[in-house]
Amino acid sequence: MSSRVIRLIYVDSKYIKYLYHFDKHVMFNKGQKRPYIGVLFEIKGHKFYAPLTHPKEKYKTMKNDVDFMRIQGGSLGAINFNNMIPVHNSAIIPIIVSNVKDNKYRMLLINQLKFFDDHETEILNKGVKLYKSYKNGTLREQVKIRCCNFPYLEKLVRKYDPNYQPKKSKSQSEE
Repeated sequence: MSSRVIRLIYVDSKYIKYLYHFDKHVMFNKGQKRPYIGVLFEIKGHKFYAPLTHPKEKYKTMKNDVDFMRIQGGSLGAINFNNMIPVHNSAIIPIIVSNVKDNKYRMLLINQLKFFDDHETEILNKGVKLYKSYKNGTLREQVKIRCCNFPYLEKLVRKYDPNYQPKKSKSQSEE
């Protein structure tokens, strides 16, 4: 049994669409393929997770900030703390890395998890610090405008109905 505090999950796409309807900073799920890292912290029973992004060349030159962290210098992607969300228990889909069929993607996840284990305290502290700075109004405005509205999302997670059916867009209904 692993003593790992940080784990990777997928978040149900219906839940992502529900939150996005109210906050446009919630990152789309890419067909329920975007991994999230967490539990970063828990407030009033709400577990917060942050979305990960795949490695991109630009991450190698970007600097870490209060709301952004490069994974292994950007070569393994990044953590977008500004887009962290509270996740309803019914929307959590555990990632079982050993079951990932794509070898390249499985190795990326394994290497990310090793980085997370090595930097666990820093990652957890970064999530809490950003959340507290946002809530108490001490966050720089240029950072705040790119963040999800964490307190508002907390209210929404309490109202979430796991049987929620997102409205189909015109293009979806024509398919």
